[in-house]
Amino acid sequence: MKKSNIFAYAELEKLVGNLLHAKSNLKEHIVAQAAYFHIIDSRYFSDELAPIWDEIRTKLGYSSTQALKGQQFLKNNMLEAMKKVSEEECREIIKQINQVFEGVKNEFNS
Repeated sequence: MKKSNIFAYAELEKLVGNLLHAKSNLKEHIVAQAAYFHIIDSRYFSDELAPIWDEIRTKLGYSSTQALKGQQFLKNNMLEAMKKVSEEECREIIKQINQVFEGVKNEFNS
């Protein structure tokens, strides 16, 4: 089985750290981290974790087409998608991001 890449581990660790203290305005905190959803591609994850990461990115409005146009296009696309997401859904997304990070961490510890 293919393990996740160390790059995914390092960048997810930063992302999780940035989201750790977000208690309010979760949408803004998530959108502020838009670059991570662009640079951490699912190909850096194991076969088990890649679909989960893709699902998170899709929920957040990530579009590889928009990402190719630049950071601001990606951020605008995510802002539009996040308008439809409730605070509770934001908490769930952050929880999923943490679960992916724990999965990657477990792969490196096993």
